[in-house]
Amino acid sequence: QRDWSASQDSLQAVKALYGSNEVTPWQVSLLELDYRLLTAEDREAARATAVSYLKQVEKAHSQDPQLWAPLARFYERLDLFEESDRCLEQLMERLPESAVSYLTRAEILTGRQEYEAAWATLETGIQTLSSGPERQ
Repeated sequence: QRDWSASQDSLQAVKALYGSNEVTPWQVSLLELDYRLLTAEDREAARATAVSYLKQVEKAHSQDPQLWAPLARFYERLDLFEESDRCLEQLMERLPESAVSYLTRAEILTGRQEYEAAWATLETGIQTLSSGPERQ
């Protein structure tokens, strides 16, 4: 039996920052969800709850472009590849000239062992970022 008290204390400390400039509400929600998944006794029930919870977070905070990278990673960890891909599309649409967009996509593709696609993503990112409007 693992002692989760330190994790519980840390989660409470983060929750205390809720609404501050240091942490966004969706970051707190994702941290809490991650904690619930780690401590769940019934993994399948927790997974089903997680999917529902992720949809709520997405609906409530979809306007924040920073949400889409961690959301894509979360769906990927739950083996919900179509959802992860959908989030990656949102990320690329909202942050087309951000290194985070290309790195997140490449990370997920690498996890799927789609190495050529990951490499192509990185190459596209390098070209896009090195020829951005500020460099022309």
